Amino acid sequence: MSNQKSIALFSLCTLFTFSLPGCAQSPSPPADTLNTGEEKQVETPPSKIPVGATAVFKSQSMPTSQAVNGFATSLYAQLRQPTGNLFLSPYSLSAALTMTYAGAKGKTKEEMAKVLHLGANESAIHSGFGELERSLAGKTTYQLDIANAIWVQQRKVFLAAEFAELLQDAYHLGVKTADFEKGVEKEIPRINAWVAGKTANKIPELLKPGMVTAQTQWVLTNAIYFKGKWQSPFNPEETQSLSFLKLDGTEVKVPTMHQKEKFGYFENDGVQMIELPYKTSEASPGLSMVILLPTQTDAVAFSKMEEKLGDYLRLQSDLKALEVSVYLPKFKVESAFQLQETLRKLGMVEAFEPGKADFSGMTEKKELAISAVVHQAFVEVNEEGTEAAAATAVVGSRGRSLVFRADHPFVFWILEKRTGTVLFLGRVEAP
Repeated sequence: MSNQKSIALFSLCTLFTFSLPGCAQSPSPPADTLNTGEEKQVETPPSKIPVGATAVFKSQSMPTSQAVNGFATSLYAQLRQPTGNLFLSPYSLSAALTMTYAGAKGKTKEEMAKVLHLGANESAIHSGFGELERSLAGKTTYQLDIANAIWVQQRKVFLAAEFAELLQDAYHLGVKTADFEKGVEKEIPRINAWVAGKTANKIPELLKPGMVTAQTQWVLTNAIYFKGKWQSPFNPEETQSLSFLKLDGTEVKVPTMHQKEKFGYFENDGVQMIELPYKTSEASPGLSMVILLPTQTDAVAFSKMEEKLGDYLRLQSDLKALEVSVYLPKFKVESAFQLQETLRKLGMVEAFEPGKADFSGMTEKKELAISAVVHQAFVEVNEEGTEAAAATAVVGSRGRSLVFRADHPFVFWILEKRTGTVLFLGRVEAP
């Protein structure tokens, strides 16, 4: 095995903007004062592990992990298409929306709780996010940093004390002042610079002109950055051009990595699942990439697998350590979404309706409503590792070697092993 290291790099940012109608826009310098509060055939058939036989994530009783993974399943079901690649961060979206939920009231709060799978124990959800973020942020053999901030219109918006205290305690939310009303063209670069700094410059321009306007009253940002090494790196000398069968039946040649090693492995009659861990210390939670591959190569089999994604997210982690010959294509996926209609379909309706949305638990301005939710994500996997970035903007207005050959479409996610929380989720239909 080559001693070349594989580096995994994930950066992600989630952003929320809430605006109030009726404010005039004119150029003015931004506020200066800031208040600061990531083949060989199988010769011996593997033993079959029946679906449902083992609970994959043993710590999934944690309400926060249940919420994130439940939201991940619902959102993926809405976003998946017959063909095409996809990548997003359920964790970042869930964390940022849950922080926003903390300021919601009435029906707005009820709808958000249902869509986000939050359950009745709100305090446990918020404290769970805080606990998870503190656990993930520990310095170890990998780097995983999470940062949260809220940008508030100076002199016009005052955060409710209870809301600010909750987010400071649970999420270490930093409070910053801004002047969207008179200097929006200067505030956008300020927020973009913060995002770029928290994501190692992987997301240099989250906000585009027009996303934040003179009507904006506050912007909530979440950023996560991950950098780590594969526990068992791929040897570049073993990479070769091999066939990959797409869902439409066409075949393409793609650079495909290979290694034979012991990995956590699971299979039933419909899927193979493999866990590729990142290097970590014994004292820190593990991170892994889990890949879910249908045993059949046709579009129907892939669709059936996607429909049962929630089952596979709940089912895993008692994977058996078996020697597996892994073939994994190098791939790059970029996705962009406008999520307001998707969230409406899931049941989060009132939050987008001016006059009905109630975020009075956040500020005294009840007329605030979300007008857009934008999410962009990028991931690239090669012999040296993985690089990924994602951003979200919510804009408001007022035996023998087994063979795991990923030569056809698959679903994958990045997992925090202690709690089973899904940090990133995607699929590869065409590397």
